Amino acid sequence: MSATLSAYIARRFLVTLFWAFAVVCLIIFLGNLLEMLRRSASGDASFVNVAAIAALQTPTTALTASPFIIMLATLAAFARLARAS
Repeated sequence: MSATLSAYIARRFLVTLFWAFAVVCLIIFLGNLLEMLRRSASGDASFVNVAAIAALQTPTTALTASPFIIMLATLAAFARLARAS
């Protein structure tokens, strides 16, 4: 495969991987935030503290979900490449 074609496919894949990772991380953060808000509804925790805790939990969950994210990004990238050709 030529270097130009390899760079084109890699660029498409990496852009799709970035967006898939960002979307899944946002969904994970919102899920964690809602769970933490539910748990702290009766306490004196502020929204900022709850959001900080949810943000600190997001990387661990995203790391666990990374094979799924990579699979989704691969499928989306090759679907976009197949549609473009």
